Amino acid sequence: MTSKEIEQLKPDISQNNQEISEDELVTYWTLTPKDVDFVLKNCRGDEQLFVCFAIQLSALRNTGRFISHYKKVPLKAIVYIATQLEMKFIDSISENLRSETERSYRKKIIAYLDFRSFDGRALEALNNFLIDQLKIDLFSQSSLTESCKNFLIEKRILLPQPISLGRKISKARKKALLTLYSRIADKLNDKQKRKCEKLICTNKNQAFTDLQSFKFSPPEPTAQVLNDYLDRLSILAKLEVHKVKLNDINPQMIKDIAAFVKTYSSREVRRIAPPEKRYTYIICFLAEAYKTLIDHIIELNDRFLLKKERVSRNDLTKKLDPLRKNAAAGSELMVDSMKKLIHLFCVNYFCRLATIIFAALPLSD
Repeated sequence: MTSKEIEQLKPDISQNNQEISEDELVTYWTLTPKDVDFVLKNCRGDEQLFVCFAIQLSALRNTGRFISHYKKVPLKAIVYIATQLEMKFIDSISENLRSETERSYRKKIIAYLDFRSFDGRALEALNNFLIDQLKIDLFSQSSLTESCKNFLIEKRILLPQPISLGRKISKARKKALLTLYSRIADKLNDKQKRKCEKLICTNKNQAFTDLQSFKFSPPEPTAQVLNDYLDRLSILAKLEVHKVKLNDINPQMIKDIAAFVKTYSSREVRRIAPPEKRYTYIICFLAEAYKTLIDHIIELNDRFLLKKERVSRNDLTKKLDPLRKNAAAGSELMVDSMKKLIHLFCVNYFCRLATIIFAALPLSD
């Protein structure tokens, strides 16, 4: 049942003019044959009393509470219930029942639906439910209240009045959170806890704490930056963050806590109380930081190598360009020289050939 649907059936709804859909009418105001038989056997008086009895039965089953004023029941629901009971047409319920009659009816309905009062056992069950819910997500008070209402209705527990229930849920939520923080903090040994405390404190040579260093975005990659990030990874490795088992905690909850811590100063983190909550916040932040730190190191290393490759390529180009120019000039000189040598060789060769030929010819008289 959604929160909107639950609100539809609360006793402070404005009455007869309220419109409800056919689906809501059938879902929340339909009586089973067993219900009809129970109403007819346990009611006495005029037909309006039978309808009031059935209204309270449906209200308790679906909202966990009885309706305080019958005038706030939608007219459509009144007519629908009267029809199921085969009563004459009833267009409204003019007034509430006598207090004795109302108490008697409510007592019978509670027994019939097997509901029980909100006692110590119910509160303990609610605490356990909240612990399980908070493992999934850090719900807000309002959304958690609706989840608790649905849980109590499912367990057939009478809901206290809204203000009282809100206080009980708020108190139970605080207790459940403390229990959850204790369970997470217990995953750390004493040595790890001391190191966590050291992370949020500075020494004389530090401008900021080691915890703050995990919040910075990666700068331009240099050898020094890579060494700094490897040092941070070494801090987390020595703390054995990767060995802390948080697999029973919803990953989104860990991310949410890490996001909270990222906005806190070290002073604010040191002031988180009790210690179990502080250790939980620190270890959730460091668990996320460990994963992102490895990603940052890989990214920085890739960017650093690309930068070095680009610089090396540019340096090589600067050195080769003059050599290429000199090589081109030398090649031209060599070609010109070869052309001249070939030309000289050819001239000498043909001159000698001509001399030999003329020498071999007979002289004429």
